[in-house]
Amino acid sequence: MSRDIEKNVAELVYRQAAATLQHAAAMARRMGLGLTDLHALEHLSRGELTPKELGERLFVSPGAITALVDRLEGVGHVERVANPKDRRSTLLRTTRSGREAMVAQVLPLAAEVERIAAGPSERELAAVEGFVREVTAATARQARGPGGAVDGPSGGRDDRGRRSRPGSRAGGRTSSASGGPTSRAQRRRLRVACGP
Repeated sequence: MSRDIEKNVAELVYRQAAATLQHAAAMARRMGLGLTDLHALEHLSRGELTPKELGERLFVSPGAITALVDRLEGVGHVERVANPKDRRSTLLRTTRSGREAMVAQVLPLAAEVERIAAGPSERELAAVEGFVREVTAATARQARGPGGAVDGPSGGRDDRGRRSRPGSRAGGRTSSASGGPTSRAQRRRLRVACGP
């Protein structure tokens, strides 16, 4: 593979990530929600979670998750139900209106992606599937923190077990809380893909 194609693919991945963030923000705005509220609904659409589990997935504090659930419950998208495994705890689940609101927002994009996926050959789609799977896994690892370390609401730790802060130097490289690009070339590619 030529170096130009590799560079173009990397830039397209950055642009796709930026477009995904823009789409999520637009969905949240259309639904009258905050972005974190929308992410909570996405997690709950896959199954019931305790408030603690939801907070861990969203990397937010217990106080923040309580306020978030109160907001979603207030607009009728989420309900608290008894946890059959632990009477001291509740489970969160999406309501019918919550599910319908999510589907209404996701369906147009899903239909467009299906239309696009119908074009390439099966062999081409298999190659794309493998690539997208690896990029998705890398993105999920980086969401947990730079280098894939878990970085929850209490903050991450550097390679020596010390608490690190966003923008601190760890291992000779500048890191960010989002696990963003650290090399000059990576930052330049991100600027090109996402704009100034």
